[in-house]
Amino acid sequence: MDTQIIPCPHLFPDMITNAPVTLMTGPFGRILQQIEDGQEYRLTKHCFGLTIPKLMQVSVSEPTLVLSYTLEGSMVMKHSLLGDLPHYRGTSYLYYLPPGLHEVNVPAGACTTLKLHVSLSLLETACYKRDELQTLLKRVKDGCPEGWVMPMVNTGMKGRTMTRQVTRLQDTGGLRKIAIDNKVREFLLHYMKQKPISPKKQKRREAHVCESHVEKLRHARQRTPEMQQLFGSMASVARVLNMTKTQLKNACKKMGMRFPSLQKRWKIEHACELLLDGQIKIDAVATESGYKEPPQFYEAFEQEIGCTPDTYRKNKLKP
Repeated sequence: MDTQIIPCPHLFPDMITNAPVTLMTGPFGRILQQIEDGQEYRLTKHCFGLTIPKLMQVSVSEPTLVLSYTLEGSMVMKHSLLGDLPHYRGTSYLYYLPPGLHEVNVPAGACTTLKLHVSLSLLETACYKRDELQTLLKRVKDGCPEGWVMPMVNTGMKGRTMTRQVTRLQDTGGLRKIAIDNKVREFLLHYMKQKPISPKKQKRREAHVCESHVEKLRHARQRTPEMQQLFGSMASVARVLNMTKTQLKNACKKMGMRFPSLQKRWKIEHACELLLDGQIKIDAVATESGYKEPPQFYEAFEQEIGCTPDTYRKNKLKP
């Protein structure tokens, strides 16, 4: 596994603005991770783009309440203590973790999550004079060793707006900590007011998609002789993969991605392979990777990898 720490300011458009990014790449695909600590909160953000499942370990030093929100994508992770943890775009749920080492099996696919870690003191403030939250507060104070998960809810556009405000917050120092605490409290109260998603609606979110189509997408680069065939329109790529346009669209959705995002990833992965040949000029790499103009290639490459093509080549080819 190759791990890079990319400091602020970084070039990843949907990651926390004022926090460094840990970029992990390998046979499993790509993971972007951010952790930001404060006095009464912790933010963790993950952007998964996996071709095969990945087992991750999470160390918890004290009883922790986590409010999870899924910004993009769709997948069901498996937690060693909590069991299945569905992640669907626009949904949230609270879960409690006792101290210890926890394992999370993340399936192949794409998903972007933001987790707001709620401390006991922050929870006590949020629960003050709110009867509907007293049961939650008691459960956390009791320190149940089994852990538990509250129902999934659809937090709607308000939830999405609040999480984006947290992600894009420009404040620093004490002002940032105060602003984050206020947003975490606001989001927690918003979550508690929402009705749980019914099992029927949740099942609808897990609509069946032919697994063979998803497998074709996961291995498209390896099984397509001419990479340029994957850089065309959605209709032409569907023909290359022996699928209808609708089947391609549904398979992308199952992977938690839109087709343009998946195609961009194919292009940049191909570019990374070409850059390992020091004799090929950067402009030629851009053309071979499906970009008509070098500036477009540079922008896409930096957003996906976190550095320029030149820097990537130097780092990979240095003795």
